[in-house]
Amino acid sequence: MKRSGQSFEEVLNQAILKGLADEYVEPEEEPFVVAARPMGLRIGYDAGRLQALADDLEADAFLALTNDLSRRAEGE
Repeated sequence: MKRSGQSFEEVLNQAILKGLADEYVEPEEEPFVVAARPMGLRIGYDAGRLQALADDLEADAFLALTNDLSRRAEGE
């Protein structure tokens, strides 16, 4: 959109029309390629499960806070 100066709607409509067309359209530029590199994770960490690890840590922190607040309320 930025390069062509067109609105989002115009770009979206063109993309839909190109996708529905029966003809092959040569790409205008080279595809974007991500240069992958090692993440340096410790052994035992699965990069595909990092979100699950974050969820588990958040749940543990919530339970610890809840238990702490419960103990404080009982002491009052």
